[in-house]
Amino acid sequence: MTDVDSPPGVVPVKQRQTQARTRRQEDFSGEQQLCCVICRHAITSSRDATVRQGNHFHDRTNPDGRRFLIACFQNAPGCFVSGNSTAIHSWFTGYHWSFAHCAGCSCQIGWHYSGEQPFFGLMVEQLVECAGDQAG
Repeated sequence: MTDVDSPPGVVPVKQRQTQARTRRQEDFSGEQQLCCVICRHAITSSRDATVRQGNHFHDRTNPDGRRFLIACFQNAPGCFVSGNSTAIHSWFTGYHWSFAHCAGCSCQIGWHYSGEQPFFGLMVEQLVECAGDQAG
């Protein structure tokens, strides 16, 4: 599903050409630690995966035509949130978004959505599986 009318217009710090766009929810099954692709700082885990608007994964396009595959997580303790939250161009009705950054290297890793049930929408291409004992 692509939402061409309502995304934040932000370019990831590092855009990797991977098979990330083909990942499915099953790829985050089990107990997996997910880390920043740039610095390997622990961001979240598969146990924090959540569903919004009927899916864990969402394929979105911003007004500039850039596509993002995002995965939803109820918690992302390895992130910090910046900027004032806004409903403008929100991909999720009823939610305000602000930027989510890796706490290890400060790269943008996705968005934090505040609303009735806050969550993180993290760019799949910015996440990599890592060992459960990885520093975070």
